[in-house]
Amino acid sequence: MVDDAAQGVTDVVRGADLLHSTGRQILLQRLLGLPPTRYLHIPVVTDASGEKLSKQTGAAPIDGRDPLPPLRTAAAFLGLEDAAGTTSPAAFWDTAVRAWNARFGR
Repeated sequence: MVDDAAQGVTDVVRGADLLHSTGRQILLQRLLGLPPTRYLHIPVVTDASGEKLSKQTGAAPIDGRDPLPPLRTAAAFLGLEDAAGTTSPAAFWDTAVRAWNARFGR
């Protein structure tokens, strides 16, 4: 949080698994007189045993030769259904950004 303030970070998007630390960070920001940060916590994707999918847990990377299937799945998981129906990576990102801004934007 201190390094974010030093870099001018105003908005942080992270997994809901980090929600519990947000209150402490906001309190520290106030006590240190740092500018407030806006936080958005999104759902965390887990495997069948409930473990978060990440590089740390050994989750498989997206296949760069065919990235659309997992990107569509991720978009649907985040409620960005418009992006889930795209047919190319460029269309996916264009649609996903617009859908994200419509759902979570300022």
